[in-house]
Amino acid sequence: MAVSNWHRFGDPKAGALLAEFAQAADANHRLTLMHALEHRFWDTLPALPLFPNPSWALFNSSRYVGFPTADNPYAGASPNALPEAALVLLQLKPVGED
Repeated sequence: MAVSNWHRFGDPKAGALLAEFAQAADANHRLTLMHALEHRFWDTLPALPLFPNPSWALFNSSRYVGFPTADNPYAGASPNALPEAALVLLQLKPVGED
């Protein structure tokens, strides 16, 4: 199954970069690894992305607060995206509850 990897892209160097990224705690090191992964993608060019797949959403905060915002984009806006949907549910609180 390929939920996100539609092209079935597999590359040992890219896999090693992703594995290192998963273990890295330092934000600067993670950024360096993502840049290296972008370069690896470019070098192997398994696909040419033509649609950036934007995510639109509208939240009703009259009863619950804690949704992602421009100032706090901790998760994607779509309630259908996993695991972001769980992150959003864990942040929601009834209005007036501190």
